[in-house]
Amino acid sequence: VCVCYATSNTLQIYSIGHTNQTLSPVGPPHSLPDSPAKIALDPLGNHVFISYPTGNMLESYAVNSNTGELRFAATVGTLAQPDSIAVDPTGQVLYLSAEGASRLLGFRINNGQFTAPLGNLSTPDGTTGALLSFSRRADTLYAVLNGSGLVLTCTIDAATGLLTPVGLPASTGGPSLAFVC
Repeated sequence: VCVCYATSNTLQIYSIGHTNQTLSPVGPPHSLPDSPAKIALDPLGNHVFISYPTGNMLESYAVNSNTGELRFAATVGTLAQPDSIAVDPTGQVLYLSAEGASRLLGFRINNGQFTAPLGNLSTPDGTTGALLSFSRRADTLYAVLNGSGLVLTCTIDAATGLLTPVGLPASTGGPSLAFVC
């Protein structure tokens, strides 16, 4: 388990006890360059990705699962204020919500490196930021548009990773501040 602490700009790796499910720190906390917003792991837990809205960037770190040691892997600048991030279940694409630009962006990733930016998708006018989740089959991305009560559904092109909206955003009947899929 990885936990970012925005107040101290640190990241801590924890192991989960097999018998009692308690968390134990693995190695010392890792210092981060800025105040983190969101964190995501690749499906194998080998890389952690962190968004920094005030620095308009994403970073990735390789994780040593035995020692908890983090090794810097890459950084990439993004559109304004990257917020929510999610790595697809194949571990090949990272999607993010760019809160300051009302967009969803994608980046190809390989071994923690941001290898190629994908196109971006505008979210409906007046919505900033989104919470992201994938369908079980990993062929659909759901974006709960912060505070709007709307869920944007996008299909994911398996070959390119590009997003295509499926109709208009669906209303949840009220402001949406959390999402579980």
